[in-house]
Amino acid sequence: MAIFVLFFREKYLLILNFWLAFSYILQYSGLNYNFFLIHYDSHYSATYSRFFNTFPNSICGFFLAAYNIPSKLKFYKNKIIIISLIILAIISKYQFDKCLFINKYGGIRLNFASICLFFIFYYLPCDKIKSKILVNFLNIITDYTAGIYFLHYIIKSGYIIRFFLDKKKLRTVSGSIYVYLISFIISFFIDKSCGNTKLKHLVK
Repeated sequence: MAIFVLFFREKYLLILNFWLAFSYILQYSGLNYNFFLIHYDSHYSATYSRFFNTFPNSICGFFLAAYNIPSKLKFYKNKIIIISLIILAIISKYQFDKCLFINKYGGIRLNFASICLFFIFYYLPCDKIKSKILVNFLNIITDYTAGIYFLHYIIKSGYIIRFFLDKKKLRTVSGSIYVYLISFIISFFIDKSCGNTKLKHLVK
């Protein structure tokens, strides 16, 4: 996003809106899916095709920050949480934009879902938690979010976890917890082995 702001100056919002629309056109038309599927193998296509699938999410996140929307709406936080929950329930039940060419990373529906989830967690009254034990627990389990994000796909695709859990169980809540715990433990050891060097930022 910084590149768009730097090069396009006062017109960067217009350019970002263009890329937002262009990304969705590529998704819903199937051009994005077909181009990368035909010209690249599965490893490269899974990476490159996701750029236009996830780019609209990044743009919307940028808009939320650029216009300081979360802070401006904080006086309506209870209403926004309720509205976000209702929207999540509706789009979870009715997949309005279900399309052959959109994978699990794309589509307007998932963009709306991510925005709703952001508002819900942003407005949760975490500052009212008085228990030091609970605060310390939350700090611990959220300490290696970067490492868990980078490792989770490797872990769930690896032989070791598939030895204990089949593919269907990996998609359950318990399977997600297993992947999270293994990713967390690996991230913990990476962090401790790196000491005070910048390498610890690989997992933090």
